[in-house]
Amino acid sequence: VKVAFDLSQGGSEPFSMTWEYWDGKVWRPFKNTHPACDQAESKLVDSTAGLRQSGVMLLSADCAETKEKELEGIKSFWVRACLTEPLMPDPAQLLPEVEQIELSTILTHEIELDEGGLEQKIEPAVTGGFLPDQAIADAAEVDLTKPFYPFGMQPKPGSAFYFTANELFTKPFAQ
Repeated sequence: VKVAFDLSQGGSEPFSMTWEYWDGKVWRPFKNTHPACDQAESKLVDSTAGLRQSGVMLLSADCAETKEKELEGIKSFWVRACLTEPLMPDPAQLLPEVEQIELSTILTHEIELDEGGLEQKIEPAVTGGFLPDQAIADAAEVDLTKPFYPFGMQPKPGSAFYFTANELFTKPFAQ
């Protein structure tokens, strides 16, 4: 999943986050969301530098099986980001403010289609993106037409930002 963040204001300090999906029993981490020792690889996974600037988060999972979950009365497939480290109280600290999020599904293997007896192999491609259907930030539903703070005005470890987009889970092989 490619999550593009357009920030109206970047944070003054990087946010340490873990990204997860619901498998029907527990929240499972995406395989590439733990901090990498390699700075170049880390920038490929998170070009936002921990929500300090606009950019892209690439979330990857092997054979991920997802299930619907009800959050704040909304039953859907959800992805969430959770803060993993405390933010020191600092009145001068700027929190990231999200102007818009755009999502894309990225397929990393060929798809075989049989159309009229002709088998075709289609290479993965990313074209365009779409907006989340709904989002929840710090236990409150988010109006996605307005800028918002993804972890609330007073983020702390465990603060979570959730989003759902049915389009993510309607692609072939998406689970």
